[in-house]
Amino acid sequence: MTPQVRTTQDQLEWDAFKQQVETMLKAFGTLLFLPLILLAALAVGIREGIVAGAKAALGAIERWC
Repeated sequence: MTPQVRTTQDQLEWDAFKQQVETMLKAFGTLLFLPLILLAALAVGIREGIVAGAKAALGAIERWC
């Protein structure tokens, strides 16, 4: 079996391939975690709404009593 000789063209193609794979992984990671980030933001928003509603309700009860 003869050893393979890597040429400059082979090295450039390999570097381009690695860069494409890295780009695809970054895009996949973004798409993977985007729903989790949106879900967390939604949960924080709902929590803030509940807190604001509770404060308004307590203020109304306080004025009524």
